[in-house]
Amino acid sequence: MCITEAKKTAEREWLSEVFCIPLQQSIQDLGTAYSNFFKSCRGERKGPKIKPPRFKKKANQQSARYRRGGFSIKAAKVSLAKIGYIKTKWSRPLPSEPSSVTVIKDTAGRYFVSFVIEIEPEINPAQNESIGIDLGLKTFAVLSTGTKVNLACLLARESSPLRAVEDVKQSSDNPSETRQQPETMKQDRPPPDSPSDH
Repeated sequence: MCITEAKKTAEREWLSEVFCIPLQQSIQDLGTAYSNFFKSCRGERKGPKIKPPRFKKKANQQSARYRRGGFSIKAAKVSLAKIGYIKTKWSRPLPSEPSSVTVIKDTAGRYFVSFVIEIEPEINPAQNESIGIDLGLKTFAVLSTGTKVNLACLLARESSPLRAVEDVKQSSDNPSETRQQPETMKQDRPPPDSPSDH
């Protein structure tokens, strides 16, 4: 309603030259911004405090969002309502039909087109299967694969000669005592003669 009334004024009659969908999206974005601002003031919104919305400047980035019905794509060309076909240099093919398109003009005067699409999530199979372990009294552990681990096998491994050799090797690699070499004192000259009695 506010857009229709604004078009009737002399200051806003240029709004009639713009398609209605981008104007409606701007009103919705403004309502969302004020809603988030008031929720932030009341403490109902998590995160840092939000400042109130501000008017956009012409020197800053500009954007217009079109929903379905306001744009179309034919033969790799994008057509916008009340504008027509625009020259498009695609960075990648679209995997599915877009639900909306946003035309962005940056501060350098360049135009970009951004699409919103829906794709099915890809579910990759697990590379490493998980294994459940059940600890018991008679059997030390039973794996979900059916493998049983007995405590006697673990004790036998700890007391095996190979284990003893490994322990000796580890202790030899890391000796706990360090050798200290004695320091030798050198005399550069003999001690002075003691004074004689005259």
